[in-house]
Formats: sequence, C-alpha cells, structure tokens
Amino acid sequence: MKTITQWRFYTFISLLLTGPFLYAQPCLYKYVGGSGHIQQVYEATDSTIWVATTRGVFRMDDLNSPVVYDPILPSAGNAVPVFKLVEADGYMWAATEESGIFRYDGFNWLNFAPFNGLPSSNVNDITVDGNDRLWVATDKGIAMLDATGVNFNIYTPFSNNDVWAIGANGTDVYASSRSQTTQIMYFDGTAWNSVPDNSTNIAGRRVNQLKFDTAGTMYTLALGGVLSQYKDGVWSTLPGNALDFTIDGTDLYFLSKNTQNYLIRKRDTITDTLQAEICLSGQSSGLYSSREPGSFWLGGEVAYTNYVSKTHISSAESYGTLAVNGIKAGFYKGGDLFLNPEGEEFSDIRPNVPGCPGYIYTSNLWVKGSSGGNEKVSAATYALLRDFNSGPVSGLYDSDYIHRYDRVWKVNKAQIADFKANYNTPGYSIPEAILNWPGNGDVLKGEAPVLAPFEDLNNNGIYEPYMGEYPYIKGDEAIYFIINDTRGLSLQTESVPVGVEIHCMAYAFDTTDEALANTIFLGYRIFNRSGTTLTNFKTGFWSDFDLGAPWDDRVGCDSRLNLMYSYNGDSNDEGPLGFGAFPPASGILFLSDSLRGTLNYLSYSLNGPDAMHAPENAANFINYMDQKWLDGSLLRLENPSGPSNNRNGDGYDPMGSYPATNFHFNDKDQWFQPVYLEGDMRSLGVGSEVTLQDNESYCFEIAFLQARDQSSPDFMASLNLLKSRAADLRSFYAANNEGCLENVVSLREETKSPQAFIYPNPARTRLFIREGEELAIQTVRMFTM
Repeated sequence: MKTITQWRFYTFISLLLTGPFLYAQPCLYKYVGGSGHIQQVYEATDSTIWVATTRGVFRMDDLNSPVVYDPILPSAGNAVPVFKLVEADGYMWAATEESGIFRYDGFNWLNFAPFNGLPSSNVNDITVDGNDRLWVATDKGIAMLDATGVNFNIYTPFSNNDVWAIGANGTDVYASSRSQTTQIMYFDGTAWNSVPDNSTNIAGRRVNQLKFDTAGTMYTLALGGVLSQYKDGVWSTLPGNALDFTIDGTDLYFLSKNTQNYLIRKRDTITDTLQAEICLSGQSSGLYSSREPGSFWLGGEVAYTNYVSKTHISSAESYGTLAVNGIKAGFYKGGDLFLNPEGEEFSDIRPNVPGCPGYIYTSNLWVKGSSGGNEKVSAATYALLRDFNSGPVSGLYDSDYIHRYDRVWKVNKAQIADFKANYNTPGYSIPEAILNWPGNGDVLKGEAPVLAPFEDLNNNGIYEPYMGEYPYIKGDEAIYFIINDTRGLSLQTESVPVGVEIHCMAYAFDTTDEALANTIFLGYRIFNRSGTTLTNFKTGFWSDFDLGAPWDDRVGCDSRLNLMYSYNGDSNDEGPLGFGAFPPASGILFLSDSLRGTLNYLSYSLNGPDAMHAPENAANFINYMDQKWLDGSLLRLENPSGPSNNRNGDGYDPMGSYPATNFHFNDKDQWFQPVYLEGDMRSLGVGSEVTLQDNESYCFEIAFLQARDQSSPDFMASLNLLKSRAADLRSFYAANNEGCLENVVSLREETKSPQAFIYPNPARTRLFIREGEELAIQTVRMFTM
C-alpha cells in the first residue's frame, strides 16, 4: 500500500497581467507520494478525493487526512496506471490505457476487459450519461454498460473506431474518433448522428477531450491544444493553445500553453486571465472540476513530487479600496498593496480622481529574525512572489479557513454609527463586514482566541454583533486583513519562515486638512507565533514607487524625518503614464518606529553592478535589510554632491574607499541619486532591531503621503512640500496616536471625554485643529502666556 510521504498546505497568488484578468484564491495543497504522474483529481459524491496516477489510484477522505488507498491488480501484483475515474451505478470506475476498466465496490476491484465483453483493453476515455450509465471509448469502438451491470452494448459508429473522447449531455452521448476526417457523432438513444462540422477549422477533428457545460454548450480539445466551442449549431475556435480544461457551471477554465500555463476563464463573451499556482513549477498535469461552485482541482509536480490542490475563485471581499479622502488606495487579501485585480493599467494608489496616474506601483512588508542560531526572513514584492498568505496561524487550513479569512474587511465610521443606533431595530440589516468581522479565532483549530479589535461591551472577550458589539477602527474608513508566513511556500525568499502572524489595518481620514487628506495610514501588529524567542527582529518596508511614468523617477530619504520618498527628475512627467507638468512627490513615513536604514536597488531596466540588483534568495534579502549589497559589501556614502549632480556615487564601493552608512541617498548628507541612475528603482526602509518573545507583538505603523506643488517650476518643489507634510503628520501622530491594534477594546476604554486634535506641537507658523469624535468646535480662542 502506498503512503503519502509528505503533506503540507501551500498557498499562492496570481500574477498581475495586462488586460482583463481574474485572481485565484489560495489553494489547499497535499503532496501525493510515489513516482507516478497525476492523471486526474476526482471529487466523489461523498466528498472523498481520488487521484488517478500512473502508479495507481490514491484516495483521501479530505485534504487533511493522510489515509491513502492504492488498488493493486491482483494477478499482476503491481499498481495499474489509471488515467480517469468516474462514478456510475453506485461504483467507482477506473480507466486504464492497456488493462481495460476496473470497478471498485468499496472493498475490491473488478477488472473488465475483452475476456468479459469490453471491445478492447486499450481504453481512451470514459463518461457517465444522464441515466447513470457508463460509456467506454476504446480503440475498437464504444461500449455501454447495460442494466445488468456486467454486460456491454457495443457500438462502432465511425469508419475508424479508435474513439479518442466521449462525453454526455444529459442522456445524449457524444464521441470523437482519431480520424482527422471524421466528424463528432452523438447517440440520441436510438441511433448515432453526425454533429455539423466546420471544415474551415476542423473543430470536430482528432478531439481527445469532450465536455459540456450546464447550458448544453460543448467544448472540445483537439491535438495541438486547439480548444473549440459548439453552441447553437455553430463551431468557434477559442484563442489560446490549451493544455487542459474544465467547466464550472457555464464558465470554462483552461490552462494555456502559450502563456506559461496561465489559467483562462471564459464567461459568455468575456475572457479573463490569471496565473495558476501550478505555473510556478512549470510542470502542470491538469485541471479538474469540483463539486463546490466557484472552485476546481489542479494536479501538478514540484521538484519531482506530485501534489493536488483545490483553488477557489476570488470573492468580492478579496480586495478593498479606501477612497474617503484625496487618495484612492487598494488592498488585496494576503497583504499585497495597490495591485488592482480590476484590470486597470496603473497602480491602485493614486489621486481620487478617475484616470489619474499612480503614486506607487506596489509595496510590501519584510521581516527578519533569528532563533536557534539561524537567521530567517519573510518578504514579498509582487503578487506572485511572496512568503505571506491570508489568515491567522492555525493548526488546520481547510476550506472553512479559506472562506473565512481569505479576504479583507472594509468598514467606515458612518456604518458603525448607524449600527450602534439601529442594530436592535426590527428590519435593520447588519453590514456584512461588521457581521463577519474576525473578532475571534477558532481555538479548537489552534487559532488565537481574539483577532481583530472590537468594542467588547460586556467584557467577555467574544465578538457579539447581535449584542451591539462592533469593529474598532482607526480613521474614518478602514480596511482590515490578517496574514501569516507559516502557511505556504516561501516563494519570495526560499527561507525558513520567521513564524509571524500579522494583523493589518489601513485607514484614512475624511478631512479638508491638506496633509491628512493626502495620506493613507497602515498599521501592522506583528505577533511572534514561532514558538520561540526571536532575536534581532527587524521590520522592513519595500516599495516599487513608479511615480507616474517611472523612467525619470528618483528616490531618496530624509533620516531626520524618518521618510523615504520618490520624486520626478524634472518638472515634467511626460508620456501617457505621467502626471505632466509640476508632478507630485510620493513618500512612505515611518511613524511608530524610527527609520534606521534605507537601500535602493536596480530594476531589470537599469544597468549596474550585479550586486545592486534584485535579491534572489534568503541571504540576499537579509543583506538588503542590513544595508548590505548582494555580495555582502556595505552601503557606502559615496561622494555626496547635491541634487542633479552625476558626481554623486551609487553607494556600491566593494573596496571600502568611502565611509559606511545606513541611509542610501540621504539628503541630510547632501547625497542624491545621480542622474545617470534615474529610472525605475526599488526602495527598502527598515526599522529598529528588537527581541520578540513568543506570542509577543510588535507594532509597526507607517503612512503613505503625497504632495504636489503646482506653483513653482523647481522640480524639487513637490518634494519640499512633501517634507513639510511629513513633519505635520509626525506631529499629528505623536499627539493623537491611539496605540497598537489592541485585540479587545472594552466599554471602559471607549468612554472618554470628547477631545480635539491639535498639531503640530510645538507650532511655528501654522496650527491645525481637528474635531474629535462627538465634538463640534464652535469657537477657538488663542492666548499669549
């Protein structure tokens, strides 16, 4: 009997593509032992999972169970290669290429071959019709199992009866032959008839897969990957060179050979593209239907090890957008920032005006820490490449977990106020995000008892919206999500996971204050779930700025303000992606922690030393977080020479001729990015190094801010305005910081006196006063003391 040699769950996310596209949710993974290749994943009516392989059949009660059954052909003593499974007449049926078919009754396998009525042992396909009858396609015709359950009716409708594919549309059965000149035939219960052929694209020729959707549309896959549709008597060839396909309702999903196994969905006349997780290995086996709507199965191979996975298509709650002030910013489940799954061309942090360019393409969190003498790192850059996955750390990652946590929660103050006033009013409907707020984890599955912060009115630690309890949020509108680095492959760094669970809240203020109105805040509460103390723990924040058109961008930092930034290299951001004249500046401001270092590395489009390019492994990521280049050499303060001066060095000095520094292009030192390096760089800022005990948490809060000075032709005017706003925001945060994202906020903590927010303090020429909750300012008086 075969056993599963290794089983873990892994999660991936799709790659952002141009044009219309779709995102796939995380998958539940399981490795399947043995040296054979996966031929099919089949979800039975009793929800058990069967895997047909070249080394026999594996069966699992679910993805969490290691129990495997491996049928052996008694007379041969070896596992029989099986390529397809179906259920019919109360049995499981297995098709083989050379040994006929097998019937499994729950205890034994019974073989059917020519010796007991099958026309040939060489089986090409099997299917079940609407009357629960089994049909078998062989190289010598078609066999239908009759009512006795042991005898076959034989059909030879083709001149060449090497029948490659067979499928059923209700009680009608369709079949195709190997012949390149033969049309598809169908059996209507009485006779075999020809399906009208389209000779211009030979859509019905040499078909090796044939399936129907719930509306009766037929899809065929022919040699060479030609995927065709037969609908309302008309054939059409679909774009894309298909490897495999499956159907969910009336939606068609197929793997395209032309685009490195991108997963394509066809819904009516709309075609969406996403990159399936199996493309990461480049060795996909197939795509198979699921009994759960909106999901399907995949089989593949990673490092010569087979796996099966179940993928769910994204829900509406997978992505949320803050748009309450002058900035629109999108947040994707799993922690990806500003990558927009709605198919827009630009990044999704931009002025809150339709059609405007983006401030940042994408950003992501990095963390590192040490335990047991080993240094670990978890990081993310782009959507496909990350070590983080949605949800809290759990002992059981099942479909319920995916449905509950693989999302974001968007809530605003107006909703909360309405809820507080009306939650017990007859006919009131609680907003979905408030009702399903993840206040508590499932402790029986090893999750933390309390997750998202909420107002705990009765102090029992349980989130009870029907009792009037509601989410605790910062700002006037917030998006909340949870991520961790222990569920899934470390696709970005290939490191052992640090072992963190991260509670995240992005928020914004609805205000006319220029600084706040052009700022998005993001808070992370990082829990150590590694089971041990993490020393040398450090957070980093990575960004691909792409300020409008990225080709003339420059990056830098101001260590005094704890600010890393991007600005345009001249006063005009040209091209269709650009902001035009007087372009803005964009910054990331460290708030709860000091900015302890920055480093900028070259994108693929910029030439320079190899040691200054993108990190490729754990050691590379750790080096960058320690302000070292890929070869381990220190960042050097190389010939600071002021703005727009090519005498400024790039900071890479392996000979050590210049002094070491922690801050790359720090304007405090008059060190600026040289003009010859102008373009699409990647930026990283890091915070303080601390020790984090097991289950202890660490707060890391930042702000995304923008400024655009359209009154001065100086190309650095917007950067100067950005710095002024950064100073104001630091004062605002210092005066009004509500602390970390506490898990539970009690009623006692909520009842506090109304207050106004006054900043900066001290003030020189400007003073801002903002009304607090439940406070309306009518008169302001100033006194000289």
